[in-house]
Amino acid sequence: MHHQILTGERLQKLGYVGPHWCSLCKNNEETINHLFVECTVAKRCWEHFCGMTRWSNPLPNTIREVFSFWPHLNKGSLWHGLWYTIPAMVVWQLWKERNARVLTDKDDSMEAILAKIEVGVSEHQNEIIKQCNYVSTWDEWITKTWRHLILPKNDFLRTKVDISKAKWIMPPPSKLKLNFDGASQSLPNRSGYGFIIRNHRGAAM
Repeated sequence: MHHQILTGERLQKLGYVGPHWCSLCKNNEETINHLFVECTVAKRCWEHFCGMTRWSNPLPNTIREVFSFWPHLNKGSLWHGLWYTIPAMVVWQLWKERNARVLTDKDDSMEAILAKIEVGVSEHQNEIIKQCNYVSTWDEWITKTWRHLILPKNDFLRTKVDISKAKWIMPPPSKLKLNFDGASQSLPNRSGYGFIIRNHRGAAM
């Protein structure tokens, strides 16, 4: 990507004379990392969609790292297409907006840019909805925040476990029960687990 995207910095290195300042924020030289990560417009896009997906980890400093460390859900998860599409759609829309401002002197508002990204991500997700086969807690929250998603029919989704009816069953006397759980965000060194051991009275050991 670094040697294919013709940013202002890249064009200058190739000997072309022309504007090399960022057309989105007009505050810095247009490098690839500035345009897609550091620019105030880019930051607003990433902050917006990190919020819409509840991803609270700090955003990396380079676009290469953004694509490398952006988490992905299991392909069976209902809205996994959102995770796969958001980075590409953010970059694509920022590049289109940059070209519109440079070539036609026309620009969209921040709200319009965010709306176009959301529609693009949603359209892709709607196309692959049949590839999904189960619903997670995260999926249920997504349906409340993304306006353009097509809610699937439940006939091809697994039945969800009603956690309100789940309860802990004590082990028999003289026995202990170990319960454990873990979580990972598909990022190196970002995972955790926990466990508890209890006796037949429910007391932690």
